[in-house]
Amino acid sequence: MTGTPPPIARLRETPGLLGRFAVIGLVLGTMGGSFAYAGGWLSPGRLTPQRIVDALSARGGDPVGHRRNHSKGICFTGTFEANGAGARLSTAPVLAAGHYPVVGRFAIATGDPQAPEATGRVRSMAIRVTAPDGQEWRSGMNNPPVFAVSTPQAFYEQAVAARVDPGTGKPDPQALQRFVAAHLETAAYNQWARTAPWTASYAEESYNSLNAFRFVDAAGVHRAVRWSMRTTLPQAAFPDLRRILQPPRGRGRARGRHGACRGRCAVSAPAEGFAPLQRGLHWLMAALILAMLFIGVGM
Repeated sequence: MTGTPPPIARLRETPGLLGRFAVIGLVLGTMGGSFAYAGGWLSPGRLTPQRIVDALSARGGDPVGHRRNHSKGICFTGTFEANGAGARLSTAPVLAAGHYPVVGRFAIATGDPQAPEATGRVRSMAIRVTAPDGQEWRSGMNNPPVFAVSTPQAFYEQAVAARVDPGTGKPDPQALQRFVAAHLETAAYNQWARTAPWTASYAEESYNSLNAFRFVDAAGVHRAVRWSMRTTLPQAAFPDLRRILQPPRGRGRARGRHGACRGRCAVSAPAEGFAPLQRGLHWLMAALILAMLFIGVGM
């Protein structure tokens, strides 16, 4: 016999059906809420990558089509000659003894791709080392021994303070003073900026990684380390800032006035009890030389 189920049967089916709809609604609501949170709609004051990029873009120049930071730079190629010392710290193939190709870039910390290179107090060095199996190791390093700030929020506030005033074409000095007064952790960086020599070549600088990296050895032991690239050239102060870092036209610019150059690639581990991922502080450490980096041809 067929027909409409009796009312009691329909009532028995209703709770199960409502339960399924509730689960579906919960899943859709969770997904929608996640997208809204990621997009910043639920917390408009939250710091997001877009807000940082916008702040970096307001520091002068015309960065459209260029990086928003370290916009002015030159590229180079070279060779990472690993001595094998790093193999006991990490199973990474590029730390085994051998020669590995490198593509890199020197730059100054500015948002203006047309800025004179002599105006960049902070200089950077980025490298990409490629292993025979295609794996890539990348490191970004700056020449200060310590980063100016220790949190993304402070970095954002620093970028906002450096915003260029359209009327003067320069940052507001009072905004910069207020930022420094509110961020005492910048003292170590500011001391370096006042006293470190201005050098005539990217190759005369030593560079230090901003972040810690985790090495994992063959036994599975994890170690936090930081990269550094140490110059083999004397760091001579250059009195005339208008003349420093003005490369000749055409290829070979990374060679500078020294021809093909090289640096010692090292890693350092933090002292006992030191927070390995904390920026803005010096690490008290001894370094292990892992390789020589030979820079030959500018791009």
